[in-house]
Amino acid sequence: MDAPNTLADVLDRVQTDTQLTPRARQDMAWAIRHVGRALARNLADIPASPPILNNRLNAVAPAAAGISRNSWANARSRLRKSLHVTGCYIEPGRHKGELAPAWQDLLACIDEQWLRHGLSRFAHFASDNQWAPQEIDDSYFEAFLDVLENRSIARNPARTYRRACVNWNKAVREVPGWPQTEITIPCRDDGYTYGWEDFPAGLRQAVDAYFKARSGTDPFVDASLRPLAPPSIQGQRFQLRQFASAVVLRGAASCNELQDLPDLVQPGRVKAGLRFFYERNGQQFSSQLTQIANAVLGVARYLVQRGDIDQATFDAVHGAYKAVEYRPHGMAERNRERLRPFADPENVAKLLHLPDRLVAQRNRKHVTVRDAYRVRSALAIEILLVLPLRIRNLVQLRIDANIHRTQANGKGRTFIHIPGLEVKNGETLQVELPTRTAQLLDLYLTHYRPLLVRDNGDWLFPGQKGGHQHIAAFGTYLKNVIRRETGLAVHPHLFRHIAAKLYLRANPGQFEVVRHVLGHKRLKTTVDTYAEFDSHQAVEMYDKQILALREDLVGAAGDKGADHG
Repeated sequence: MDAPNTLADVLDRVQTDTQLTPRARQDMAWAIRHVGRALARNLADIPASPPILNNRLNAVAPAAAGISRNSWANARSRLRKSLHVTGCYIEPGRHKGELAPAWQDLLACIDEQWLRHGLSRFAHFASDNQWAPQEIDDSYFEAFLDVLENRSIARNPARTYRRACVNWNKAVREVPGWPQTEITIPCRDDGYTYGWEDFPAGLRQAVDAYFKARSGTDPFVDASLRPLAPPSIQGQRFQLRQFASAVVLRGAASCNELQDLPDLVQPGRVKAGLRFFYERNGQQFSSQLTQIANAVLGVARYLVQRGDIDQATFDAVHGAYKAVEYRPHGMAERNRERLRPFADPENVAKLLHLPDRLVAQRNRKHVTVRDAYRVRSALAIEILLVLPLRIRNLVQLRIDANIHRTQANGKGRTFIHIPGLEVKNGETLQVELPTRTAQLLDLYLTHYRPLLVRDNGDWLFPGQKGGHQHIAAFGTYLKNVIRRETGLAVHPHLFRHIAAKLYLRANPGQFEVVRHVLGHKRLKTTVDTYAEFDSHQAVEMYDKQILALREDLVGAAGDKGADHG
């Protein structure tokens, strides 16, 4: 049987397959149509190709398509069966056949159920291909990856493969009798950055001294060196490490040759390091390249003021910075795409009501850790809605230091106060929380945060191992909650853009208010970033005027107007 070309072909074959029971035909047809609706495509336009289907299915947010998670899981499972019975070779999501005796015996050696389960899929795949356990090496796992990517409807083939490799190696180390060939574990990304420990101690000490001078804590440091807030110092420290790594990777110096900061800003090395990022971005300028060049320029300015480099060297570094300077107006295209759904009031309502929806899901009779996570997410999203903080400031909120009340009994007013030194642009933030937000805060602090605390710290969002939540991980967690509950792709920083979009839509031209809400130092920053929202509103107002004028002038030119149906 030839493989079907499109899902329309799959549906036709399923509906005419007399080998299937009527219920099976009905279930598979339902799944195929369900997938077509979720992808918003005609079935004849959807290739019956596992790799293409994988990419498209993984991009679907069930909530956005009006589908429950259980229904979507059932649809994917039945689609997999439909493809299999109509001639597509599809790796099953779950193997139901028996393992070969050698693989049965091997898995039986594993005590931990999670590890046994984690290796089960590969074991079945190997057993089906009649591979012996002692034969397994990288080439066998690569064949497994090929099937996952090209012959399966898997949610994340790369992650499934990596976990199988990790689990195999764990079994090699810990399970008696397991074959002793370790598998090469793929990198999570194309990381290139060396650790600071790979560079000489002199460079590390010079970097520490530089950022101490930039911290604003020493009143005798040259005033022309603008103090940097702690988040900026952390960001630039990483950018210098990226740059030093790029210099080494381009062959302009070895790690050991970068003994001090002057070694890092030699003009030839600066050009080589910046070219690394230029070429890595497809020979295009980018905000990342500009930021790294700016961090290097800051070091050069510091060194020339100290007399550690001459003016000609500084001028060369400054010239390199100007050559790659990239300051795009407006927002990145990806953010425009993510904001587009918020032109629809229904999507705005989904996000604005999400905190209440999450709180309503909790069990009111019994306080559980699961509900604590829900209420924590609700509070974090609520704060981002009323006070669009940067994710670092949100995660690092302390109950005693940053949350202030006018009355101890909880009946007064509640403020969030963040000193300028903790904010990226150095501007102090102090905002009163609306009553509903303060009530949600009290609910979380009184009933749910105690279930999440692992130490005596006063972090509003405590981490599992003490301290606060990991900044990037918590941001990803919130993004996933929003995606799961609403179908919208919203990362924490997008709340700042959403705030500007919603306010300017209702109040065209009021950039000064947006500047205060977002904590921008300069009005120009706000206008450059969000002027397009004002343009959108202007076009909408113009269109309304034209439509109104058209209605007023119906018949004036002997035309009664067209009926577009």
